[in-house]
Amino acid sequence: MKKYDAIIIGGGHNALVAACYFKYKNILLLERRHITGGAAQTEEIYPGFKFSRFSYLLSLMRPSVINELNLYQHGLKLFRRPISSITVTKNKGEYLLMNSDSTFCKQEIAKFSKRDSEVYDEYNQFLSEIIDLWSYYQDKYPYDTSAKGNGYNIKKSFDDLGLLLKIGQD
Repeated sequence: MKKYDAIIIGGGHNALVAACYFKYKNILLLERRHITGGAAQTEEIYPGFKFSRFSYLLSLMRPSVINELNLYQHGLKLFRRPISSITVTKNKGEYLLMNSDSTFCKQEIAKFSKRDSEVYDEYNQFLSEIIDLWSYYQDKYPYDTSAKGNGYNIKKSFDDLGLLLKIGQD
């Protein structure tokens, strides 16, 4: 019987990334489906038509991971959709479309709330600031709460956490 350093159950994009970062080289990755990629997969479910299995989730993958693993050189292709989301209501024919065009989104939102439409740019700016801050800290070393404090400086960690909490209260 062959021995492995690690066995990873599931072949979704998170498991594939974990396998790449594993310090061991003798890894068994098990996936029950005929294809790996999980939610970040686009498949031809009906002949001639490709569907996202929630491929937008791949857009949450850290750019640092994509770069460190040279994923574009290994064949990663990302496709942007002209419409990022559609929300239908229980009222027949009523829906909200969203995309990257702020003017378009404000017109769509105005169908439901003029006030929300008017503050959409401000809301988007607020979200962008939070995302920028969050993105910065996601690529830092994990907080080290051990008594030794070997990794990321524990005092700095608590200072950063305080800053994040303050921003959350504003």
